[in-house]
Amino acid sequence: MIRPEDLEAEATFNFSRSSGPGGQHVNKTESKVQMKWNPMESALLTPAEREQLLNSWKGKLLSDGTFLVESEKTRSQWRNKKDAIAKLLLLIQTAIAPVIPRKPSRIPRAAKEKRRKEKEHRSEIKAGRRM
Repeated sequence: MIRPEDLEAEATFNFSRSSGPGGQHVNKTESKVQMKWNPMESALLTPAEREQLLNSWKGKLLSDGTFLVESEKTRSQWRNKKDAIAKLLLLIQTAIAPVIPRKPSRIPRAAKEKRRKEKEHRSEIKAGRRM
């Protein structure tokens, strides 16, 4: 289980002016957060998790192998930073979650019977059109 504090220690943050909420204040503060994290250099992942993550994120990694998460949801730089960390944690957890294979189920007898009756009914309608 990856903790937010560990992820924050491994990531690099850039701050810039946000286009989000803030009124006139938005023109003066740098509340937008850009968080870069490199899964290849991360000590938080096992080799199997890293492989699964990289397969899942093939087209989402930047050219230098880092993953970029942005947040400009709130007026606060601190809250946006926490939001970016939470977003990345959620993305990591969904990417490395084990894939549970689907168990094929039988078609219920009632469904088969209903389908047969509908076909029979349609056949009768079409037969009624013929002489």
